[in-house]
Amino acid sequence: MRTLPWLSSLLLVSMLSVAQAEDSDPVLSSDQQHYINQYIAAINSDSAEDLTALMHPAYRQCMTPESQDFYDDLLQRSLKRTIPEDFKVVFEKSVAVDIEKEMAGAEQRGFPYPVAPTHQLQIDYSTGEYAFTTIVRKLVLEQGRYYEVSGCPTPELLVRYREFQLKKAQEQKRAEQLFAQLQSPLLDELKQLLQQGQKIQAWKRYSAETGESLGTAKAVLSQIKLQSE
Repeated sequence: MRTLPWLSSLLLVSMLSVAQAEDSDPVLSSDQQHYINQYIAAINSDSAEDLTALMHPAYRQCMTPESQDFYDDLLQRSLKRTIPEDFKVVFEKSVAVDIEKEMAGAEQRGFPYPVAPTHQLQIDYSTGEYAFTTIVRKLVLEQGRYYEVSGCPTPELLVRYREFQLKKAQEQKRAEQLFAQLQSPLLDELKQLLQQGQKIQAWKRYSAETGESLGTAKAVLSQIKLQSE
């Protein structure tokens, strides 16, 4: 588990203020800064409990025993991130028309919102020389406090989710088996390409050599990174 001292959390807020001054962004309110500070601290300390506490009460009610596996996966994917100190942020009020479109689209996908969002938070940061991550969160401003909100999965969507998870697990098992069959000199060549940041070239090279799809090549070569961690 990663830990982030409280002092580092305060430094993140300071870096936020500096980034805004450089980009001439509007000054954030104390409530907005407080939410960002709590959100980043929760992410960087791997705290699912703290992350859940930032959700709107109506959204938290969607976390039932029937949907627990869905939300466990959702939280763990969020907590895999580490947000560095040199992030940038956009915190803006949502337009009514955009909110209506967002909620209508979410309902069609099987994710009806329990409460309408009022704001959107976007956090951008670099994860490498040519790699960037953008986090977008829908928020509700209620009684001077910001809460995260999103759609709640319907029973039909949960069925599709579990079917997808089963298929993904089967593909992962096959990728592991294919990786175990990799031998030099091809394995050494692929490792070198990955070390040079040429992921796509490595996938294409594996695909051309084995006849597997690029999707399978990506899954197989991800094992190289997993073994080095």
